[in-house]
Amino acid sequence: MPTIPYPPDADMLLAMSNGIAEQVRKYTDMQRAYHGSSGDFSSEQGQKLQEQAEVVARECGKLQALISEPKDWMVQAAWSYCDSVAISTVIEMGIPTLIKPDGKGVTLSYLASCTNASPALIKRIMRICLNRVDDGLLCGAYLARTACQAAFKISDNPTEAAFGIAFQTKLSLYEYYHSVDTERGRRFSRAMAGHYDGPLDMPIELIYPFDYLPNGSTLVDIGGGNGQNTIRLVVSYPQLSAVVQDHVSVISIAEKKVKQQYDEKIAGRITWEAHDYYAQQPQKGADIYLLSHVLMDNSDENCVKMIREIAQVMDPARSRLLIHDFVDLPRAVGDRPRLLDMLDIHMIASLNTYSRSEVEFDHLIGRAAGDRGLVRYKTWQGKGGSAVLELRLQSTSESAS
Repeated sequence: MPTIPYPPDADMLLAMSNGIAEQVRKYTDMQRAYHGSSGDFSSEQGQKLQEQAEVVARECGKLQALISEPKDWMVQAAWSYCDSVAISTVIEMGIPTLIKPDGKGVTLSYLASCTNASPALIKRIMRICLNRVDDGLLCGAYLARTACQAAFKISDNPTEAAFGIAFQTKLSLYEYYHSVDTERGRRFSRAMAGHYDGPLDMPIELIYPFDYLPNGSTLVDIGGGNGQNTIRLVVSYPQLSAVVQDHVSVISIAEKKVKQQYDEKIAGRITWEAHDYYAQQPQKGADIYLLSHVLMDNSDENCVKMIREIAQVMDPARSRLLIHDFVDLPRAVGDRPRLLDMLDIHMIASLNTYSRSEVEFDHLIGRAAGDRGLVRYKTWQGKGGSAVLELRLQSTSESAS
C-alpha cells in the first residue's frame, strides 16, 4: 500500500480543517445577513463577501499543500497548460453561448449536434475546462528560452520579450496588436475590459474615495481602453465627466459601442480622444488623471515619460494623478497573492515588465517630477495586490504615507 513519505502532523491537519470550517461559517453568516438586509448585495457587501470567499479558498489551498506530495504539485504545474487549451477550444466552438447560467444544463449530444464537433473531444475538454490564457500560454512557452539567451537578466526592451519569438515579430505586444493582428488586439481589449470590470480585480472606486470631487469635476482616463473604469465612475458619481484616451484603433470602436449601450446621461458625459501616452498631454488642469494598469505594461523609461507629461499640465491646487496598479507591497510570508506572482511571470513573458514596489514607483516619480515637485502623497491599498498611488504636486502635498 503506498504511503506518504513525509506525512503531515495529524494535529495540524485537524486544526487547519477546523479553521476552514470556521471561515466557511463566517462566509455563510455574511451571506444570510446580506440577503436579509436587502434583495441585492451592495457593491461594498459583495466585495466583503468575495474577500471572505478568498479567505476560505486560501485556507483550503494551505491544507492541500500540506497534505500533497511535492511530485503531485510538480505534475499539476507541468500539465496546467491543458486548462488553457481546453477553455480556448470551448470558446472557439461557441459552447458558452449554448449553456444558460441559470438553466438546467445541457447534454453532450446537444452540444455535439449544435457544434458538429466530436462528442469525444467535447467530453474531454469540458472535463478540464477552467480558464483561458491563449496569448500568455504561447508567450510562456518561450520564456525559458529567452531568459536563458539573456543570461537570466530582464531586458528593459519589450521587443525582446518572449512574445516576439512566439509571434515571430520585432514589435512589442501592443504595437503588434495595433498594427499587425488588429482582430487579436480587439479581442485583447475586450478581455481586459472584462478582467478589470469584474471580480478578478478590485474596482478603483472601492479603493480610492472619489466622493470629495465637486460638481463639474473632470477625470482623464489615460489608456482607458473600452472605458470600463470611466463608465462605472460616471455612473456612480454624477458630478463627474470624463475623457478616455487610448490608441485610435481602440477609441473608434469603444466610443461607438458606449453610445449604443448607454443613454445620453451617461454617454454624454464621456469624451473620447486618440492619444499617444508619451506625447504632450492635451487635457490641462483636470481634477483627476488616471493611469489604471497602464504603467505595469511599460518600461521604466516610458513610465517616466508618461508621468512627466501629466505632471506638466496638473493644477497645483486641485489635480491628482492616480496610479491604479498591482503594487508589490511588503507582506507577511503566505499573505502575498499567488496571482500576483503568476502575473509577474506572465508580464515578463509578454512585455519584460513586472509589478513594482512603492520604492520603485517613488524612483520613477522622482525622475519624472522635474521642477514640478510631484510626489506620492498616499498609497490606498486594495486587495489581491491592487493599490492606488495618489500623486500630488509638492505645493499641495505632505510626505507619502
